Amino acid sequence: MSFLRKSQATLAYEAQVSPKVVKDLAAGKLPQFLDLYEIARALKVSPEYLAGYTDDDAQDAFALAYSREDLEMLSKIRALSPDDRESVMQIIHSLATSAASPRVNERRISDADWFGEG
Repeated sequence: MSFLRKSQATLAYEAQVSPKVVKDLAAGKLPQFLDLYEIARALKVSPEYLAGYTDDDAQDAFALAYSREDLEMLSKIRALSPDDRESVMQIIHSLATSAASPRVNERRISDADWFGEG
């Protein structure tokens, strides 16, 4: 497998994975998905290509859109029960709605504002 003229150490650094992960990949051992994803992002190829599932090295929009942190969060959400997922979605919706509100972001509300002192 060619790493597009990058050393394994450089690739590991750019992908923020351990050099052992890159060395193992070069030897044909597939790493955990998130490590494979980060290496694919660094090389600007698809994870499927690195895994040997396709000859098409084109990186898809999914690989460009999500960070490792995003994928870790999605993985944790998928592991939840349906009821817990619904609760998480309600929390996310609430946070997103309040963050979008101009009044919330304009200034902090003091105790004086709440209690009419001032």
